[in-house]
Amino acid sequence: METYTIIALIFVLLGYIYTSFCLQKIAIKTSTANAWMAWIPLLNILLMFRVARLSLWHAIIFLIPYVNFLMGAYLWGEVAGRLNRSKWLGVLFLIPVLNLVLSGYFAFTDADVNRNGYDAEYADM
Repeated sequence: METYTIIALIFVLLGYIYTSFCLQKIAIKTSTANAWMAWIPLLNILLMFRVARLSLWHAIIFLIPYVNFLMGAYLWGEVAGRLNRSKWLGVLFLIPVLNLVLSGYFAFTDADVNRNGYDAEYADM
């Protein structure tokens, strides 16, 4: 029993490190300030809203149980939009293993954030 707990904790720690690193890379790609916030619990949620350029009022909706799943999909859809990907990819974040793959896809693939002047106001940051 104790061995399984240690193995589970190792997987949780590795998952946290992976998702934090991906979020930090995404924040750097979108020129979002304070990318280090990806490593601190609760601040990483704030960073996600900053990357998506959503107001903190959306974060209040994120705190409502069951609604937070839909808000999370919307949030990741907005992050995908900031990276010039389809916003419909946010729906795929509701699938447990696929969300890890997609966060890595957003973090490690090239994204032309300034294509078509999409984010021209943040290009000089």
